Amino acid sequence: MPAFESGQLIDGVHWWELAGHHDPAAFVDAWRQAHFACQAVAEAGKSWADQQDDDSHSSLVWVPDRSKLPDQYFAGTLLSGDSDARALLRPWDLKLFIVDAAGSPLDLTDAQGRSVEDLKAWVRATCEQHVGTPKQDASPAPDLPDHPLGQGASFAEPNQLAMAEVIRFYANADAVLQRLAELLRADGSLAIDDPKVWPHHFDLAMLVTIEADSDGDMTKTIGVGLTPPDSLSTTGYWYISPWSRDGHDDATDLEDLSVGTWHSRDGALPMAVLSVDDVTSTEDPAEQHRRVASFVSEAYTVLERSLRSA
Repeated sequence: MPAFESGQLIDGVHWWELAGHHDPAAFVDAWRQAHFACQAVAEAGKSWADQQDDDSHSSLVWVPDRSKLPDQYFAGTLLSGDSDARALLRPWDLKLFIVDAAGSPLDLTDAQGRSVEDLKAWVRATCEQHVGTPKQDASPAPDLPDHPLGQGASFAEPNQLAMAEVIRFYANADAVLQRLAELLRADGSLAIDDPKVWPHHFDLAMLVTIEADSDGDMTKTIGVGLTPPDSLSTTGYWYISPWSRDGHDDATDLEDLSVGTWHSRDGALPMAVLSVDDVTSTEDPAEQHRRVASFVSEAYTVLERSLRSA
């Protein structure tokens, strides 16, 4: 039986009301600026943290503040060396911080007027000052989206309405995923990673291991997350993505979802997708939350059941 029952309420979530009436171009640009600025945050983990097979040493986490929208951050890996330090981005105004283990600022800079490479250089120099010599060279993230920042342009002042919407999306996604992880852990049979922000695609996601082999290697997993616009959606989307090491036929008999759709993939189970527009087409925050919660609950349950029965 699936560990999570379809229709089970993902409650106890602090939900920020999504505006949904933003300028689409400004919204995407704000999302891209945050994406590229976080390449500098990831630079610290890539250079100083112990390398992990899943590349999680380069990942970030969302640091929420339920009372103040501007005081929310993307935070990199905590580094240990001469002293402890970590890199943070405040997306509200594109400020980059190096802080100590307690969160007290050691140094800060403004991304505006600087290029991605300038920011990376600042992170490397500042972390070296506080942490010491880096352990390895950092590799740039693959598959970054097409944007002037990727060709050496400087960061501009973000559209505040658009960036506020981006922040609300990540805050809501983190709250839903943290609650989902809590509910799934109650089952006791699943290995569940904490939600992370992956700098290459800039999705905020968590991975659930459904089955593993005798060596502890994953054989069946489900990923749940929110991702920026890409070739699948021009507005960004929630996704539930199953994987099996042995492969899995593209099933055609999965039950319809009350919210969201199935995205067919050759040689794999379909991925469930809920577009940003399908969430923000209502201005009622309770309904926005209900749509996301219903999508996650239903799609996860269907896909876990299918993976377990294969």
